[in-house]
Amino acid sequence: MKKNTSILAFALTVSISFISCEKEKPDPETKRPEKCAYIVNEGGFNTNTAEITQYNKQTKEAKNDYFNLVNSKTLGDIAQSMHLSHAKELGFIVVNNSQKIEIVNLNDFKSVGKITGLSYPRYCMTADNDTTRLFITNGNGVANNYVYIADIRTRTLTDSIKVGKGPERLIKLDDKLFVLNSGGYDNDSTISVIDFYNEKVISTITVKDKPIDICKGFSYSFWVFCKGKTEYDENWNPINKTNSFLVQVDYFGNYVIGSVDLGFQIDCNGSNVMASNENGIVYFIHKGICKYDFFNETIDTNFIAGNFYGIDIDPETGYIWASETASAGNGKMHIFKPDGTKVESFETGQYPTQTVFYIKESEDIE
Repeated sequence: MKKNTSILAFALTVSISFISCEKEKPDPETKRPEKCAYIVNEGGFNTNTAEITQYNKQTKEAKNDYFNLVNSKTLGDIAQSMHLSHAKELGFIVVNNSQKIEIVNLNDFKSVGKITGLSYPRYCMTADNDTTRLFITNGNGVANNYVYIADIRTRTLTDSIKVGKGPERLIKLDDKLFVLNSGGYDNDSTISVIDFYNEKVISTITVKDKPIDICKGFSYSFWVFCKGKTEYDENWNPINKTNSFLVQVDYFGNYVIGSVDLGFQIDCNGSNVMASNENGIVYFIHKGICKYDFFNETIDTNFIAGNFYGIDIDPETGYIWASETASAGNGKMHIFKPDGTKVESFETGQYPTQTVFYIKESEDIE
């Protein structure tokens, strides 16, 4: 009897262990595809309709309201941007009007925490194999214009760096962070240069009015899109506008190489308005998509017709992903080849703005 009881107990232990292991397997409905894209949908203001669309690049299946689908809760109000950390297998979603950053596990998109204590968050980034720090731009141009530093492990803010008005996008190059100061509800025309390790501003670069977007160039340079400012009278009627500019900056020496006057101020209300490829081509939004050829010094203002809101380049294919909003309801994502040929379109959430791409790479997994 004693022997039989032991056998029974052992069998029960094995069965329970087996069941536990079965429960821990990833849900096939939420398991991340090997190659996918995440589209950030702002949603309507004060409606808590911010959401993420997951797009499987292999099956061409789009899943809207994906954060809610996985976590059974809404994401919040006005999703501004998203950053992927391959080193930590984490996604950081900046939810502007909810004043938080939602953190998800990229393997199954389940929420693993959030960072609060922010007033007007815009963009965030980790860098290289630094798995402890998250840099966050915050501020509307009037108050609290900082780059905050958060500890990813504790989900808390640990330090702040004072920068210009309305900090927007940021990029790390040559052990430096370059932060665009757009002015927010005010005006600015500078880039704050921060020492990545000492966490201090070491230089300020003056560009053109309202720098809102940035992308890597070539040979120690990056491109900045300066939207241009608009001045109003007491009744909020526009009385003066400055042109939009493309500005090329040397990130090794922290100086402006040159600038391209577009001759107009772009017609786009978003901040994700520029992207570039490795062939010296810079795309930007002015209703449709325009193309600037650096080597030939030409601008095609009718490259792709449309009325777009956000633009990104798929690093794997070089395809252009351009989002389109609707006056009511869901928006669309349109995908084009580098020559402007349309590949496909699919439905997104409300006010799609930014697309980030995930490609499974074994060396990035800890």
